[in-house]
Amino acid sequence: MIKHIYAYTGGTGSGKSYLAEELAKKHDSEIHSFACPIRQLVSCTALGNYSVEELKNGSIKKETLTLNRDFKAVTKKLEKEFYIEQHSDSALGKCFTQKYTYSDLIVDNFLSFYMENFVVIEQECKTVRDYLIYIGELFGKGLHNDDSFWAKILLKEIRPAIAETDVLVIDDLRFRSEFEALRVFCSEENIVLIVFHIDNRTRIQKFFTELPKDLKFISKQPETISIKNIF
Repeated sequence: MIKHIYAYTGGTGSGKSYLAEELAKKHDSEIHSFACPIRQLVSCTALGNYSVEELKNGSIKKETLTLNRDFKAVTKKLEKEFYIEQHSDSALGKCFTQKYTYSDLIVDNFLSFYMENFVVIEQECKTVRDYLIYIGELFGKGLHNDDSFWAKILLKEIRPAIAETDVLVIDDLRFRSEFEALRVFCSEENIVLIVFHIDNRTRIQKFFTELPKDLKFISKQPETISIKNIF
């Protein structure tokens, strides 16, 4: 069976996550997000009860940012979020396994980044939203000199997932670099990529579809279709 990846793009509050959830329910599939690791890092380092889900729905993005100055506590939070602690009876004591395939690409580098740039982050980031953007731009793309850094993190996570299912859903396609990385991945893996742009809460545009090994747009003009016709 041909595998599909559906990606949603659109403005804040346009309903990307809602539509992604509805489609995922229909196909009993997983939802993935480019920004999920960024929210995880904010959740572990900003003082306050900021869950990844709360950061996703936008209800607390405008709140004043206060960073955790206790670096040991931050380290423990990051380890708890990104690793699974396993106790061993041997003399070696504790050992850890990754919760996510990308854990090793983020945690060590981010700890150094966080401690070295703590004062600058406090000066530059006044709100939680500022901090989300700062991590996305300065840690992800800036530190690694790679506009596709977060896209590569996502692809590392979905590669084993798509091998086990026929449909995956991405709910936050925002940047051209993300699309290009996703486009190349789907072409190489013979996966159909379908991107939907949401224009409001009741209608949606099929932005383009890419068939396996075929990177041409279906048409120059987006095709507007009803939500009920998608599901």
